[in-house]
Amino acid sequence: MAAFPALREAVKEDGEKIHDYLSDIYDLSGEWQVSSQPDLAACCKDLRAVDLDLVILVYQVWAEDYFLNDLLQAVGERPMVVWGYQPWRNPPRPASFMDVLRGCGPVGTFEALGTICNLEKKFLFVHGAPGEARLTAEMASIGKAARVCSQLRSARFGPAAVA
Repeated sequence: MAAFPALREAVKEDGEKIHDYLSDIYDLSGEWQVSSQPDLAACCKDLRAVDLDLVILVYQVWAEDYFLNDLLQAVGERPMVVWGYQPWRNPPRPASFMDVLRGCGPVGTFEALGTICNLEKKFLFVHGAPGEARLTAEMASIGKAARVCSQLRSARFGPAAVA
């Protein structure tokens, strides 16, 4: 992306849009952008330290999947959603080369899905652009279910037998 300042700026704007969108649905406890080995190390360290009900993996643009092994180890047994992110509900027509690059997140997502499956990590898959009613409903339902599961894992029970 260094060679394309306009793409870098568009990805930054999309990242802000993703953050705002997810903030409307969830209580976000962390956010990491991984595009280098140092980013990955910081993300993995933080993921191991923070108590999360759910991890959402979003490929904004096409990216190699070589970060996934370390990332999935840091996610651990927590539920994970893989979001097939698109910056628009309907891509611009005609699409410029920059639009094509900006909208290529599904390429990285689908490449990652194979690796995630091969590494035997369970996940839920959603797709779409921020603000789509269907996507928002799916994300909200998944978030509620993840919260309940987390609460049940930490629930403590005290049986009292009465004879």
